[in-house]
Amino acid sequence: MKLGAAFPSTEVSGNPDDVRRFVRAIEDLGYDHIMVPDHVVKPSLEDRDPPIVGSYTEKSSFHDPFVLFSFMAALTDRLHFVSGILVLPQRQTGLVAQQAADALCFVTGPA
Repeated sequence: MKLGAAFPSTEVSGNPDDVRRFVRAIEDLGYDHIMVPDHVVKPSLEDRDPPIVGSYTEKSSFHDPFVLFSFMAALTDRLHFVSGILVLPQRQTGLVAQQAADALCFVTGPA
């Protein structure tokens, strides 16, 4: 069985030291992967009819998974990375394909 941990996107801001500590702690605890959620567009939840209730708002911090994975990958030789969700319609298709191929290349080696 493989176990993973969810990256606390809304709790950890863009502080590299916080991300570094999180990755090292997850690795030290023996987890196999880190899951990062993706939200490109965050709608305002105020003045909605009907009201929308969510765990994040337009002010919540979400990092681009590919950029965050690149930073995290430099910190570990063992952990794998998983996007819990990748909102493809809000991204350029060709760019996502290139980012995913580059990420796979760095993990598995060139084809």
